Amino acid sequence: MQISPCVRALSTSLAALLFCSVAAAQAFNIDFGGPTTPFGVPSTSYGAAAGQVGVWNAIDVTGFATTVVGPLLETSGATSGVNIGFASGFGGFYVRHQFNEPNTFGDDAALLDDLLFVNGDHRVTLTGLAPGVYRLYTYAMAPDASFGVTTVDVPGALDPLAFVGGTFANGFQRNVTHAEHRVIVAPGASVAIDIDFTNWGDTLSGLQIVPVAGPLGTSYCGSNPNSSGVAGTIVALGSTNVAAADFTLVAQSLPPNQFGFFLTSMAQGFVANAGGSQGNLCLGGVIGRYVGPGFIKNSGATGGFNLAVNLQQTPAGGSFVAVLPGQTWNFQAWYRDIGSGGQPSSNFTDGRTVTF
Repeated sequence: MQISPCVRALSTSLAALLFCSVAAAQAFNIDFGGPTTPFGVPSTSYGAAAGQVGVWNAIDVTGFATTVVGPLLETSGATSGVNIGFASGFGGFYVRHQFNEPNTFGDDAALLDDLLFVNGDHRVTLTGLAPGVYRLYTYAMAPDASFGVTTVDVPGALDPLAFVGGTFANGFQRNVTHAEHRVIVAPGASVAIDIDFTNWGDTLSGLQIVPVAGPLGTSYCGSNPNSSGVAGTIVALGSTNVAAADFTLVAQSLPPNQFGFFLTSMAQGFVANAGGSQGNLCLGGVIGRYVGPGFIKNSGATGGFNLAVNLQQTPAGGSFVAVLPGQTWNFQAWYRDIGSGGQPSSNFTDGRTVTF
């Protein structure tokens, strides 16, 4: 039997997983509240905050404390293998609610003015998503209460818990009308969205699942296996446009619950077993270390960590510089590891070179 290069790569590298899965990634638009409310379902020409047009799934789970709905339709209208599950943390029932937010009209009202809520924490779970990187848009603004605040958290996402609340007076605004979270989906993994309220009541009016292009730049200077049995990898996500200020480094396939941090340099290099580590230092010249407050990370139970990089404050030796368009920078992650005989040691991921 012939095995495709992508399938072989999935077992060895997160970067390969992302590259191979971009074409297979799926896109979904979901409107919570049901098609029978006065506000209806958004049209296929409506893209909401994500700008993602196509078919909208209309979902109404009124009266259920725990339920699974699916399979969902992709934005193209094709039937997928993706299901969405709902579970209230305290056993309460989901309730359909509707209110005419004064600043919404047409498709905006169809998305935001009918919704589901339950007075307490609840979890929405997506199963069956193709592996890849996605940006989740969770619409959680309360149309009947500008002071209402809903929390939205996606465990394992690259973005933190969000507090959503306000009005539609200025159109779609992150953390006002909706939350945004980037998440890496491994083969067979599910995605959880945890929703709760801090004021008034938790709101869930819509969800968009948007595939994101694969990692930026290219890998170089391979890494050595660590104590988890695989080699650590580094990828960069977001945009190479400096002005976009959207650049995130992700280290994966690390041993769990180990400390580490990212390094950067404009020069590449190679030093085997640098500083007595089990890995290879892939940087040369002036090396900057992300070791300030909030920069030292822990791989946790998932064996990975990430950092949203401020390109205007890039460490370069003992100072900070701004990344300029046209420059090429190289990145790597260093992390604690367990050596032979159970002795404390360290290791490196591979290197990643990115031109901005």
